[in-house]
Amino acid sequence: MKNTRFVLDGDNPDCHCEVPCPECGDYLNVHMPDPELADRLLATCGECKSWFVMDCNRGELLPLPLPKSARVSRARRTSR
Repeated sequence: MKNTRFVLDGDNPDCHCEVPCPECGDYLNVHMPDPELADRLLATCGECKSWFVMDCNRGELLPLPLPKSARVSRARRTSR
């Protein structure tokens, strides 16, 4: 997956919530994990479960590769 560009409208503080997921097209849920780094947001897709870092200074979505849920489930079972 490559980086995806997005544009923020400086006049609309909620505009970042209207960024579509590059994987499925559904709108991303945006989270601010660190208020001191407000230009770096976490974006998650409720539909396809993809995760991204939103670099607001560069206007890019950076994909976060996550293990498939089946692999996570297997790891949990074997760690018990």
